[in-house]
Amino acid sequence: MQSLADHLERANSVYNLAFLIFAIVVLLAGLRELPVSLIIYSLLLIVPPALYGTPDIPLMGIPRYVLVAFPIFLVLGLLARKKLLFAGWLIMSIIVSLILCALFVSWRFVA
Repeated sequence: MQSLADHLERANSVYNLAFLIFAIVVLLAGLRELPVSLIIYSLLLIVPPALYGTPDIPLMGIPRYVLVAFPIFLVLGLLARKKLLFAGWLIMSIIVSLILCALFVSWRFVA
């Protein structure tokens, strides 16, 4: 049972790291479109929690901090104007939603 808990903890850390990388990549993509003040605002919401964490789970709770950085959603809206990127986003969202739903239903992932 302990190995399963360790495996789920590592998977959660990968999930948190993927969320952080996604947020930074989206902000960098919006560097030309958004004012610099909004980019700095978003980074100030995302970077400090990424620097503080427990040794076991260093990025714990990062998705919560990324969700309040509204300029990320502005950039996603600008990127959604391109049909190919929008279609890719929808496909990726469906796949990730199905995976997270399956983990939730099997009591392996709650939030």
